[in-house]
Amino acid sequence: MSNDTVGEGIANLVSEVFVGENAQLKFGAVDCFSKEVVTYVNREGLVQSYGRLEWALGQMNDGNTVSENVTDLTGQGGSVDTKAVSVGRGRQRQNFDNYVRHVGKGTVSRMMIRGVQKDASNSIFNARTKIEHGASKADGEQAQRVLMLSDDERAEMPILFC
Repeated sequence: MSNDTVGEGIANLVSEVFVGENAQLKFGAVDCFSKEVVTYVNREGLVQSYGRLEWALGQMNDGNTVSENVTDLTGQGGSVDTKAVSVGRGRQRQNFDNYVRHVGKGTVSRMMIRGVQKDASNSIFNARTKIEHGASKADGEQAQRVLMLSDDERAEMPILFC
């Protein structure tokens, strides 16, 4: 978190989480940097057999943001639930990439991404779910929604299932 007295800067946030067999992990983060700070976020998760990972992410930065959230479901019966929200305002430029890769059999992913855009902000919301060959009975679900509050903002929301 920063305020306007910090001045120009770059924030580079990196998180790696490992969920072992039959384990559960809840990861929550809210980023809130001033408009003078450019933020780069990289979060990666690895889930083994019958593990469960829950991401709860808030991108409330006032400056430009690039964020990537990646989860690999490598073990049988593993699951991930991703919930993320962002607010774009002013002349912000934001790019959010959420990616889940199903490798193990019987894996489950849920992705719910929400955004609010106002002023002249510009955001790209990418959601990708990839089911690898051999990951039988994998189940991936995605939902992305953006609320547009003015005529000058822009949001792009490609959704890909591979």
